[in-house]
Amino acid sequence: MFKPAIIYDSNCRLCTSVVCFLSSQDIDGRFVYLWRESEQAEKLLDEIEYPKEQTDTIILITPKKYHTRSSAALNICRILGGVWEMLYIFMLIPRGLRDRIYRFIVINRYKLFGRKRSCELPPVFTRVGQD
Repeated sequence: MFKPAIIYDSNCRLCTSVVCFLSSQDIDGRFVYLWRESEQAEKLLDEIEYPKEQTDTIILITPKKYHTRSSAALNICRILGGVWEMLYIFMLIPRGLRDRIYRFIVINRYKLFGRKRSCELPPVFTRVGQD
């Protein structure tokens, strides 16, 4: 069974904080978390023919397709379920507007949040006993 994979920038404090938070909410082990810089992430990105130069976004890879930027974030909330699923309503906002807001955060993330890791996760993070 294929689990959705979340590929993120392990050098970004905001990204690792979000992934740590997600993993704490992901009690059913719905996701696999991969550092963008890991060999496993590179292999998955090659499989979906994702452009290697586009490194400034979170990527959600599902069995049928992949999502980036605001669509990735909102689809992660949908898959996570519970109260987080309600955030998926923001998909009604045109993607261009959602992605402009996302882009503003991405451009300023190192200035606002720094580069040091705030959560040490291994390159491939899954819940114990969940394959």
